[in-house]
Amino acid sequence: MNDIALPLGLLWPDGDPVSLPVSFDDLAAKVAGERIEAIARPRAPGWTFDELEPESALDYGDPAQAGWTVVVGAHDPAADAALEALGPLIDHRGADRTKVLKYPGGDELDRADWVDISYIGLGSDRPRYVLLAGDPEQLPFELQATLAAAGAYVGRVAFDQPEHLDTYVSKVIASEAEGARLAEPEALVWATDGGSRDPTYYSARYMAQPILDWIEGVPGFSGVARLRDAATKGALLESLVDRPGLVFTASHGMVVPAAQGLDEQRRLNGAWCGQRAPGAPIGDWLLTADDLPASDPAWEGSVVVQFACWGYGTPTNSTFAHWTTGGDGVVAESPFVAAIPKKLLANPRGPLGFVGHVDTAWLHGFADPLHPVPEDDYSPRLEPLLALVTSTLKSRKASAYGLRDLAERASTLASAIASTVDRMQREGTSIADMDGDRRRKLADRMIRRNDAMWFLFFGDPGARVRMGT
Repeated sequence: MNDIALPLGLLWPDGDPVSLPVSFDDLAAKVAGERIEAIARPRAPGWTFDELEPESALDYGDPAQAGWTVVVGAHDPAADAALEALGPLIDHRGADRTKVLKYPGGDELDRADWVDISYIGLGSDRPRYVLLAGDPEQLPFELQATLAAAGAYVGRVAFDQPEHLDTYVSKVIASEAEGARLAEPEALVWATDGGSRDPTYYSARYMAQPILDWIEGVPGFSGVARLRDAATKGALLESLVDRPGLVFTASHGMVVPAAQGLDEQRRLNGAWCGQRAPGAPIGDWLLTADDLPASDPAWEGSVVVQFACWGYGTPTNSTFAHWTTGGDGVVAESPFVAAIPKKLLANPRGPLGFVGHVDTAWLHGFADPLHPVPEDDYSPRLEPLLALVTSTLKSRKASAYGLRDLAERASTLASAIASTVDRMQREGTSIADMDGDRRRKLADRMIRRNDAMWFLFFGDPGARVRMGT
């Protein structure tokens, strides 16, 4: 039966099969648009299924209830060392060291199969919190996004120095110990504004400002605003000594062309582009990992959310560049996590987690160009980012839990796109046959799907910001 697709269903009133079995080779030919005839095969034996036990009511914002595990690359030479360093955290989370998941690699179809069988297939034993231990060459960014689409709350650790992982593990465990110093119930919101011809004009007005207004409307919480002309490199560096529960930044992210080399990309991609005066030298407004301290305070105990291109990392192939530049989409020799999140989390007095974006970030994620909102309002598309803020500050759930609405948006839009492509295949039509309005809507959904799936969490997904009241 391994080479046969067996559709179910009987026709009324005689009970004949709705569709005859078909070989996978023939089915694949049909997907590609080739015409074939269904091929009759011997009927398969019957199948029986054990009863599925109903899930108990769990608090999925608590990794102790929802479960926590680690994934390593099956062929990663650094996997054993990473697991050794993660041992205290594995024990702290109450996980079973013998149940670490090993990812064997493969293309997007292999990846989906592995998540379906090796993760979703765990059934009621499936842990919702998943920590990827390894760089994106071994554990691709796409794996992180696919697990999130499967309902997991996913984080990653991938440091340049082995001792940095030891430091991070110790920091997370210490932050949850009795008597640990608490963060302040406040949020720093830092957002640049490059004027009405620049995208940051809109991110400051329609994303950062509504988030700040929401924070200031929650009893017991306060927002610290560093917007527009106040969103300078210096202001961000000066704030490092503070202990806000959340740091939210919105700006351009720096990106280095592939022709300038991987080393320079690793150093600069995703760096914060602060507010800049005309003619100011780049060192006055670009904040890179080199500007951040290695051990002095740097938003100790917080979660940092960076809305900017390339802030989390850089893929080998952009999911946008082949649309916008007409090239092949290659943006780096190999994929990597950005320097800023690694520097911040390796700092023993730094944050517990970092949310950033792989690839280019788009305004479509929080504003609808086809249906603009009044000037003093914001689009419903902002809600997943508000949910992230709510989860971190108000609900005080484990940090990666706050990304669930973004993952659900990505899954919903992916389903719509797949259904559209399937319908066009069935009808024998193409995108070129769509009218202008439908084509714009499809493009909008493709952008939003990619944009939402590339917001990822760096650090232990079970880490929780602990704040005073």
